[in-house]
Amino acid sequence: MKHIIEFGNKGGTFVDNIIVPNGKLAAQIANSLVAVFENDWRPADGFFTLKKNEPRKSWESPSKYVSVSKLPNSLGAATASLWYKKN
Repeated sequence: MKHIIEFGNKGGTFVDNIIVPNGKLAAQIANSLVAVFENDWRPADGFFTLKKNEPRKSWESPSKYVSVSKLPNSLGAATASLWYKKN
């Protein structure tokens, strides 16, 4: 099942997404993005692995975010809610 990885700078100009063929690859890429954003800190193994009833998992810091969603997706873009900086 295809998955989409959304990531970017909160409130910034850089936002991107990647569509991958399976959940395992999506989880690996998402964990690597978090490691880059957080200077080698990684979420626990399996954090981005979606269970059957989970359509999306997201990680966010004050300035960055990464989200993995199953496709097709009825939730809309994760970026729509994660992009905004919280004051």
